[in-house]
Amino acid sequence: MAVLKKQLEDMRGIRYDIASLKGSISNLKTPTARQFVSPRQMMTNGKTPTKRSTPNPIGVGPSCISRKKPVRGNDPRKSAARTKARRRILQGKQISEDMMAALQMEDLKQLCSMHNVRYRGMPQARVALRKIPGLIVSDTEDLPNRSATGEEVQGANMEDAQSVESESEEEDDDSSEEAEYFEGPEASKDVQPSAH
Repeated sequence: MAVLKKQLEDMRGIRYDIASLKGSISNLKTPTARQFVSPRQMMTNGKTPTKRSTPNPIGVGPSCISRKKPVRGNDPRKSAARTKARRRILQGKQISEDMMAALQMEDLKQLCSMHNVRYRGMPQARVALRKIPGLIVSDTEDLPNRSATGEEVQGANMEDAQSVESESEEEDDDSSEEAEYFEGPEASKDVQPSAH
């Protein structure tokens, strides 16, 4: 019991010390804020000097050439890709992955309404549009190329198509040469080489 009384008195003493510290802290005054002094030389009347301006003759502009500052977020390459993509969308053609990335929300809304796609935001709209077959070309080499006739070849390179055709023609030529080589008195006259 004696121990409890001693601890109770210590607690009261601590409370008293805390209250006195709070009072002394509140009595301390905060340092007064200094007034701002301009780095310019002060005039005699206490005012800072103003910049003197010379009167300009009429029609004369500033002496320095003003340049347009580039606007942040307006990348000319990205805006060109967006313009191309919008044009291709209106024409009903395929777009590339880069063009898809350059599209803004308004363009994605238009595409989604054209293809009856529901979405809850830009990422979801992009994912849903990628799932539509024939809308996005995955590789830039697969973009339509113009052939000699002006028609578009969808989904393959012209060089690949021409190389396949030339290989098949070479095989046909080899078979016709073999048929001509074996023709002789023994070969029948009814067998003719294929013309393709």
